[in-house]
Amino acid sequence: MAAAAVLLAVLQGAALQGVARRGPCVRRASACVSMSLEWEECGGCQVLRPQQGRPRAMVHFLGGVAVSPAPQVAYRYLLEQLSERGYLVVATPYTVDFDYGKPVAEIVSKFEAARALLGEE
Repeated sequence: MAAAAVLLAVLQGAALQGVARRGPCVRRASACVSMSLEWEECGGCQVLRPQQGRPRAMVHFLGGVAVSPAPQVAYRYLLEQLSERGYLVVATPYTVDFDYGKPVAEIVSKFEAARALLGEE
């Protein structure tokens, strides 16, 4: 349990580096793939917009159980590669529970809130 708490603290700390505001979402700078990529907190999800033009499509991403609180950190390279190829990436963190209905409700709620904030994108 203590190791899981430490991992969660590290992931959350990494996710909070480089915070800035943009509209209704909060931006986060990334140093992994490109210095120009910036994650945003949007409706409880982490969003990465393509750097040029309108998005080709939206990718909704959920991480595995061990990294469910911060999928944008654990899968950063993959997700940033998708963004660089023109996709709008929405990574939804969630809390694991033995009652599967709880994480599902949390994921749906956060994703719907992010979609509403993102509008037509």
